This record gives sequence, C-alpha cells and structure tokens, in this order.
Amino acid sequence: MKNLNLLAVDLGASSGRCIVGTFDGNKINLEEIHRFDNNPITLSHTLYWDMPLIFEEIKQGMSNVQEEVASLGVDTWGVDFGIVDTRGRLVSNPIHYRDERTNHIPEILHKKITEQELYKKTGIQPMQINTIFQLYSMVYNRSPLLDHIDKLLFMPDLINYFLTGIKATEYSIASTSSLLDPYERQWNIEILNKLGFNEKWFTPEIVSSGTVLGALSSNILGNSKCNTTKVISTASHDTASAVVSVPISQEYSAYISCGTWSLIGVEIKEPIIDEYTSKVFFTNERGIDDTVRLLKNITGLWVLQECRRYWQSNGEEISYPFMVEMAEKIKENKSFIDLSDHTFLSPGNMPNKIKDYCLKTKQHIPNNKAEMIRCIIESLACTYKKMVDELETAIKHPISVIHMVGGGAQNSLLCEITANLTKKTVIAGPVEASSMGNILTQMKALGEAKGLSELRQIVKNSCTIIEYSPKDKAYWEDVYYKFSLV
Repeated sequence: MKNLNLLAVDLGASSGRCIVGTFDGNKINLEEIHRFDNNPITLSHTLYWDMPLIFEEIKQGMSNVQEEVASLGVDTWGVDFGIVDTRGRLVSNPIHYRDERTNHIPEILHKKITEQELYKKTGIQPMQINTIFQLYSMVYNRSPLLDHIDKLLFMPDLINYFLTGIKATEYSIASTSSLLDPYERQWNIEILNKLGFNEKWFTPEIVSSGTVLGALSSNILGNSKCNTTKVISTASHDTASAVVSVPISQEYSAYISCGTWSLIGVEIKEPIIDEYTSKVFFTNERGIDDTVRLLKNITGLWVLQECRRYWQSNGEEISYPFMVEMAEKIKENKSFIDLSDHTFLSPGNMPNKIKDYCLKTKQHIPNNKAEMIRCIIESLACTYKKMVDELETAIKHPISVIHMVGGGAQNSLLCEITANLTKKTVIAGPVEASSMGNILTQMKALGEAKGLSELRQIVKNSCTIIEYSPKDKAYWEDVYYKFSLV
C-alpha cells in the first residue's frame, strides 16, 4: 500500500511539537518536523499562554511538511480555554492554569457546591487548576471578559477553530473541566446554572474523539503541502492520546503518562464514583471509544523541569540524561518532598523551594544538584507507589503491570525505582505517546484501523519497549516507609 502521512500537533505545557507519522501498513514512523518552546508570559500580574505565537509556530510546522498529509490532529493539556466573541475573535490570550486567579476559589465555590457533591456530579478530581474554578473566579470577581463570551473553547478546540472556522468541543478535553455529566456526553446544566455559567457559552454538541471536522480554512493554506488535509478532532486531551498508544496486553494494566504532570490510572468501561474514589479523588475522564480513564493527576516532572530552568538561567547548561547520571551516583537519598504541596505549584527558584521545604520538615537539606535530583526522582516514584496502591483499592483488583509512557519513559532511574517500589514490572515506551496516540486516532477516523487492540498492535510494531523488573524488596520498603513519614 501507499504510505499514509498524518500530522500531529502535540502541545505540552512546556513545549510543542509538530510530528509527521508515516504508516506503511504495519508500523508508524514518527518524524519531528518542528519543535518550539511553549512558555507562558506575565502581564500585569496575570499568567497567559501566548496564543498568537503558538498558532504561528503551528503554521511553521505545517509549512515544514514535505509530503502531502491526509489529516491533522491537535492535542494539548487540559482545563485551559479561550474566549471567542460573537464576531469570531479571540477576546484575550488564554490564562494559564498556574495563574493565581484561582487562589482560594475552591473554598468559595464549595460554599455553593460541596467538594463531595461536586465529585458525585462530575466524577472529576477537584483541583485548583480545573476549568470550573478558573471560570468561577471570573464570575466571582465579575470579570469584564464575561460580557464578550460567545463561546468558550478548550485549547485544542480553539486551535481547531482557527484552522477550520468550526466551533466544536471534543469529549476527552471537555471531560477535564468538572462541568460534564459523568455518564452522558452533555454538560451538567445543574452545575452551570448554580454557578452562574451561561449555557450558551458552551457548544451544544460534544463530538467524539476521532471526529472529522472539515478542511483547512483557505486563509492559512499558503504554500503548504496541507492543501487537501482534513482536520480531525482527535483524542484532544494529551493524556487521552497518550493512553491510546499504551501497548496494553494484560487485563488490569495501569499506565503512567509522565510529563510535566503525571497521570496514573487504568482504562475501564464505566465511571467508578463511590465512597472510596470520592475520598481519594480519582478522576473519571473520557477516552477514545467512550472508554473511561480512571486516574489521578499529580505533579510529574515539573519540579525537575523548573530546577533545570533555574540552573540554565544562571548559565549552567545541564541535560536530562546527565541529570539522571548525577542522581544515580547518590546511593542513599536522605530527603523527600510532597510534590503536591502548594509550594511547588508556581514557577520560580525551585531549588530554593526544595531546600526551604526540607528545612521546614526537618530533613536533610540537599547540598548539591545530584542530591536534589535524586530527592525529586525518589519522591516522584514513591508517589507513584502510593497512587498504584490506591488504584488497586479503587478497582478491587491487583494491578498486573505498569506502562510508563511520555517523557518519563526515558528516565531509566525513575522507571527502575518505580518497579522496585511497586514490586511490579514497569514497561517503558513509547516516549512520544501523545503524538503516537494522536496519529492512531486519526487513522481510526480515516478507516485505516478499527479498534483499540489493532491500534495498540501497531504501537508494538513501531516502538522500542523496555522492561524493568522489581528487585531489592526490603531496601525499597524501608525507603517508602521514610517517605510516608514526611
């Protein structure tokens, strides 16, 4: 068969990539044709995404396409949104989920809808960054932007609108908002009304992952090889795309999609919203083929990324592989951090934040980069162990294996320690999980593949997979005990 080319626009919270996937009938070859930094900007004490720059970078990626591509799909992080007015214009740059506008908003909102009630009505883990809290901060503070809303579009939906002129909301990205009914593909009207959200702000139809939206708008084609490209509303939440690419072969397999955030969960058929999941706040987000991703969203490589960014700003260039090498030389970690602590939510001098946290918790203060990196990696792996234990309780069954995908799959030390702590085999790969899943969903939309099992066999044909087996049981039980005391 003739090779099929598809374009994935994969936007993370720190960088963006345009990747062409070429399918030869058996496997997919990924080629990165454009990569760019995705850094927020601060104006008048507000943290924004630079939407015009992001879109220009996407257009640059499209111009780098050398062969005709059959389709294009966009995936991004969740919860954030842009506002489009009645004339179809972007009212303001989208505000970043780490902006301080949601400080104390959850406590205020929960006076109208309690935390437990909100979870029962949405099945979503309450987090300060969620769309519901961002939007309520605007209502509570009477933002003038509210007067200009025609439609609220999540980040991938906003980009698709700029590409096609079509306003649509995709199911997986909408499910991150805490505004959906957990069982039906529709907005929770009771919540919208109770919080003063106008129903007309939201698109009435929520489309499935893998919906063909239409052709590219003529005003952005230029000399691109994308003239005949269809725009597909893929599995638009990057985690939903990443999970499509998890090469699951055993029942009750867990996945960890590890990037700036870590999302730990299992793929199930129906939401689990009960007393236990409510207590520990597992989230029920939607995936391809109406699957449910029962998961928990925790801080991932963010703290490590921020340390590296700080060291680079001071003229100290350091690569991630070298950071892992440094950490491997530390034979005994003496410090642990709670990655979910509010201290680590915002950008800034992360090494100092870690030192201050260790001082506050009366622990050894890391006195060099290697100790600090080891502290972060072991703390993250210990958090994974805690989440996997909770996940087994939630699904009432032991987890068989753990699949590590995304950037964290390249961190051999993180994978190894996770296997040791959880006492489970960790299968690492693919690394470009979101891009791969994005492309696989496009293939399904075009009729080139059928169900998830067929898509995942293509992943196995295409990617290098590394297995890590658990070892040193007694030693790592002691490590986890020390972590649990912090």
